Amino acid sequence: MTDMLGRLRQAQAYYDQSLPPNGGGVIPPVPPANNVVTEAAWGFEDGTVAGWTDDLGNTLANSTAHAASGTHSLAVTSVSPSGAFVTQVFVGAAPGNYRLSYKGYTTIPDGTLESEIEWQDATHNWTGNITPSVVLDMLPDRWGTYIADVTAPANTAEAWIKLNIHFGASPAGSIIYIDEIALVPVP
Repeated sequence: MTDMLGRLRQAQAYYDQSLPPNGGGVIPPVPPANNVVTEAAWGFEDGTVAGWTDDLGNTLANSTAHAASGTHSLAVTSVSPSGAFVTQVFVGAAPGNYRLSYKGYTTIPDGTLESEIEWQDATHNWTGNITPSVVLDMLPDRWGTYIADVTAPANTAEAWIKLNIHFGASPAGSIIYIDEIALVPVP
């Protein structure tokens, strides 16, 4: 109960800070409880890319053009139609069951998001286990939601989440937006 009251107070504080002068406002999102993804990297509401990187030279930016909730998301702009490889490391994942979820948005007709998790041990070495990747085929001009239940092996100390973005035959400069990234322990 105390945790819930604290989260409600936090949401109210964010809401109070986000009110425009005319008195309207957007209630900012509250990440799921126990999310091992940092709050900044979950919803990008802090105005940064929150440590996300791209290994193929695509542009990552915090964006207010589209957001699944709140007012910000991560925009990935392609330098070629081949795709993007966006990653972030989260320290603190323990062995057990998790639910991975995120949302994606695009204006292009053939964008897809593919995710996988590489589980690492306490010395940052690969445990030999990668969650099977599953593809989220995205429809233009709407948010798609990806949800998968995954299991971290016995020697897990951290999860390296990878989002592989495919821009299909779309031209360079195409954008896919990502928001509400969560990795939450489940029973």
